[in-house]
Amino acid sequence: QGNAAAQLYLGIMHTKGQGVSPDYVEAYKWLILASLKDNQTFATEFKKVLVQVMTKEQIIEAKKQAEEFVSKINKGNEP
Repeated sequence: QGNAAAQLYLGIMHTKGQGVSPDYVEAYKWLILASLKDNQTFATEFKKVLVQVMTKEQIIEAKKQAEEFVSKINKGNEP
């Protein structure tokens, strides 16, 4: 629903596996989305740490998923 703080926490939760299975692609996607909003500085710093343990393919996939998410939101569709 566009809540940057929630997006940031989802990214952190998926990184650490808190309440969910660790998933770096999902984590990076949520951090990208959070960085587009109010939590730009913290999300950007967290992304810098996360990319050190991700493959290039994972990063590309996360960016693709983030773009698809934003596109659906912009069209008025619920992802």
